Amino acid sequence: MARTKQTARKSNGGKAQGRVSITDPGKLKIRIPAQTVRAHVDVSSPHEVKNDFCVLCRDGSENLVLFTCDECPRVICTRCIDVPSNYLGELKKTDVKFRCVLCHTALMKKLNDQTPYYGFFRDAQPVLPFFLPVRVQLETSKRSEISASHILIIHFKLVDHVTTGSPVDIIHQFLAPYFPYGGLRKLDVVFDLGTPSKVKGYNEKCMELAKDVIEQDYYKSVCIVITTHTDDDRGDPFIGRKQGDKSGYVSSSVPEFLNVLFKPWQDAITRAKDTTMFFMGCGAIVNNTESFRDLRLSVLNSKLSSAVAFTAPHFQPSFTCHLVVAFAEHVLIEGFPLREAFPEILGHSYRLGMHTDIILMTRSETNGAATLQCTRYAWSHATARPWGSLLPLQCPQCGCISKWNFSRDSDKYIFECSYRGCGHGRGTKKLPPKRYTFQCPEGAKRLVPGKRHNAGWLEVPLDFSQPNNVTTFSDM
Repeated sequence: MARTKQTARKSNGGKAQGRVSITDPGKLKIRIPAQTVRAHVDVSSPHEVKNDFCVLCRDGSENLVLFTCDECPRVICTRCIDVPSNYLGELKKTDVKFRCVLCHTALMKKLNDQTPYYGFFRDAQPVLPFFLPVRVQLETSKRSEISASHILIIHFKLVDHVTTGSPVDIIHQFLAPYFPYGGLRKLDVVFDLGTPSKVKGYNEKCMELAKDVIEQDYYKSVCIVITTHTDDDRGDPFIGRKQGDKSGYVSSSVPEFLNVLFKPWQDAITRAKDTTMFFMGCGAIVNNTESFRDLRLSVLNSKLSSAVAFTAPHFQPSFTCHLVVAFAEHVLIEGFPLREAFPEILGHSYRLGMHTDIILMTRSETNGAATLQCTRYAWSHATARPWGSLLPLQCPQCGCISKWNFSRDSDKYIFECSYRGCGHGRGTKKLPPKRYTFQCPEGAKRLVPGKRHNAGWLEVPLDFSQPNNVTTFSDM
């Protein structure tokens, strides 16, 4: 006998009990429950410009001297460069300038020249009579830094939604060791916007919390994560429950939801140099043409620097842990722009590609006009996801779970059911074996990071200038 059991669902999709408008909070004065907004404050301190950890070993110690580069925010420790002890006092004088290894290599590249690395200079002349020995290998890119710029993480969570194993907790734990003197703050904001009175309560609580955030510190980077369900048909995000109703959730349009959610936090968003949003909901929000259009407009109107969404119909946020940790390392710590670093980030997350495609949206401004560049990243596997498309596990014509016969015609991949009786149903007209043909998406580029023998990531630009362009990804 087949055994069955029930477990808590991890995916973020379903049917909303209804769609409501939340733009008018009304006049009722019912307070939002105290536990609906929770703040977890770890550390904070005045804004620090220079790095706290050595760019070579990515470490620090109370027993080492950290030399601060005068040309960039980086620092290098005396474990990585061999500074003679008899010169240490001379090198600490205020008229001596230090140039780190990475600035030296950048200068040599600019001058198209090679000179020994002396490190310390006075009036543009080396202080040491010999070159400065470097003891270690560079563990990161030559353009990286170990940033100490302060980071704010805001996790918006739908009320009563289980977030066990959330990637937000993982990213926070990964970042914490980089901020021993403060500068990292994580806020857990549980929202229930199902009625106008709850919206008003949310605004009151979050306005007070956001004011405290702004007054206490300056955060150069803000990472926003939204964990909620989305309606399977419309792509509307779930916003909470109706008053006294525990049986199900209601949803609203994407613009209404994000306008209300971000309104108390808009100053914190606009003050930051970079604000990235991860929408941890099921793919209906991007698979539905109207909701995806609304999402893109909302990203622009909210002045977010970038946004990431996922196409899986039953998306599981816990699968993104490798992705968000790589984002934290390459973007928040090493300081690379998200779009530039995204291929490398995906290289850490190839298994995620078997679960979902990823949509990256990045904002740019030209002559005061803001535009949004959108790209789909799809995992391409020769036999499971040819050209980033889904090949069924079971033949829908004969019901067999078997190997597909593969052939190739130029850049087209052709798969045909290997069952001899496919299409020979009882009492039905004889049909040819089931066949699928896949072709490389227009403008797609294969990425090197994460590439395997017969698989790799595809980068597919999305063009919404033509009204008839495809904007759904569930079958692509």
